[in-house]
Amino acid sequence: MAHGLVQDPWAGKRVRTLDSGTREGEWQAYEEAFTTKVAEVGGVNYPPPEQGQPLSGSVGVETVLNADGTVASVDIRRTSGHAALDQAALRIVRMAAPFQPFTAVMRSQTDLIRITRTFNFVRAGEPLRSQ
Repeated sequence: MAHGLVQDPWAGKRVRTLDSGTREGEWQAYEEAFTTKVAEVGGVNYPPPEQGQPLSGSVGVETVLNADGTVASVDIRRTSGHAALDQAALRIVRMAAPFQPFTAVMRSQTDLIRITRTFNFVRAGEPLRSQ
């Protein structure tokens, strides 16, 4: 039996990756709608101060969405260095779900969408920003 092998959970699926550089019509609009919704939810669910100090930092997050807009997975790709911020980023994405279902054109081209974003937590009380 082989040890240490990692199976691709999306094997056999068509996965389209979107990020802040996506510039193709409907794909760009989808990515922007995702980012806007996450920022709105993050703005009202900012993590509380830790030991009396407001938290700030950037968290790299990868979210995989199903065609119906539900979250298939959400993972940290680059930590902020603060466990509370990293967990808040994951929680905020889950709270913002479900996202828009894929359009018929999108469904004809992909089964899953992977969105990679960096979320910037500036200071407690300020809105979450992403890039």
